[in-house]
Amino acid sequence: ASGVADPEGVVMTFLSSKYEQLLRLDSITCIVDAEAVFTHGDNETLNMLKLRQVGFADLVVLNKVDLVGPEHVEVIHNWIGQCLNRVRIVEATHCDVPLEILLSVGRFDAANMEKQDDGRGDLDGRREPVSTKGVFERWSYETDRSLSLDALREMVRRQLPGSVYRCKGIIYTADSPEKRFTLQVVGRRTEVKELDDWGERTPRTRIVAIGGSGEIDPQALTEMFDGCLS
Repeated sequence: ASGVADPEGVVMTFLSSKYEQLLRLDSITCIVDAEAVFTHGDNETLNMLKLRQVGFADLVVLNKVDLVGPEHVEVIHNWIGQCLNRVRIVEATHCDVPLEILLSVGRFDAANMEKQDDGRGDLDGRREPVSTKGVFERWSYETDRSLSLDALREMVRRQLPGSVYRCKGIIYTADSPEKRFTLQVVGRRTEVKELDDWGERTPRTRIVAIGGSGEIDPQALTEMFDGCLS
């Protein structure tokens, strides 16, 4: 939508029940121009519109950070953070953000994730972050022990660091050990959904997180997910 669009009408259209079988909301991304975000800063109505656009988004791309200094970027982070809680902000130049962060958020393909398993480590192995384009890192977690769904939901919603932009995985739960569950986190949106039976597959949890380069703490993330073990 354009720079002066009120996002509420757009969002509510996609969430309308009459489009439920026709449309699927993947994610809502807001692009913030780091160079121009405070233009007309004395216009309170325009400032509120900017915050509404950010507030309705799952993820914010702070673009053109190469045209401003780090102090200016910090001011933008503080301004958004003071007005809105737990907004995940991805800094970018020319909006260069990996598609795995921006797209295919609302639909999780568990089979595709299993095909990507490179087989390193045992089921309880924790892997070091893997660099993505030097700007983002990927971290993964695996265990064959079951997790508590309530503990997982609570941890992801309240403790998962803002530096983690995307988190997705297949979950082996103590609540319904015969069923597979999927975890999807993008920005401030969290979804845990029942998938299907494990069948002949070995029950295990496999989670992948994507965050800012140098901002992922493997030990801290491991401890957070270990804390959800039943």
